[in-house]
Amino acid sequence: MIRSFIEGYRFSKAVKLFKTGNYEPSLKIFSDLSKKSAMSNYYLGIAYAYGYGCEVNFLVSNKYFKRSYELQNKTAAFHVAYTYEKSNNWTMAEEWYINNVTNDEPRKYFRLAKLYKEKKIPEPEPGKIESLLEMGVSIEDPAAMYLLAEFYIDNKINLDKAELLLTKSVSMGLDRASDLLKSLKGQK
Repeated sequence: MIRSFIEGYRFSKAVKLFKTGNYEPSLKIFSDLSKKSAMSNYYLGIAYAYGYGCEVNFLVSNKYFKRSYELQNKTAAFHVAYTYEKSNNWTMAEEWYINNVTNDEPRKYFRLAKLYKEKKIPEPEPGKIESLLEMGVSIEDPAAMYLLAEFYIDNKINLDKAELLLTKSVSMGLDRASDLLKSLKGQK
């Protein structure tokens, strides 16, 4: 009991250090706690994915996110998929997005649609990109709204719906949508 209290205190201290930019001492503490702590592994994954206090290394980041996931941090699944994607391992990224990332994670739909749209992996069936983006839109993801609007504009279909999606994504803070919205209004 005392040991878990001390570990909890050390973890809290590491989080405070990490959030204030004191990465090196926080990473040491997270590393010490990583055998049993899902969140310590998660923070180590973040550090290596974005270069906080260390070199960016997606393979190491992926290892920590996987360990976090195995220790029951289900939000780490998105990051496992994302680090596969950043390492150009698109097949594994697709597999993790589909099989491990929860359906209420809006970025899941956006990232999958982006992989298919950019032809990193073959679209499994015609219309899959649009249906993925519509799922993302249904859970209020502004990036999915933007991408679906872009899809409609590129295919010259549902331009009124594209305008509504862009307007909503701008109102949700997605600034890049405003340029596409202006362009669309100029085409009408």
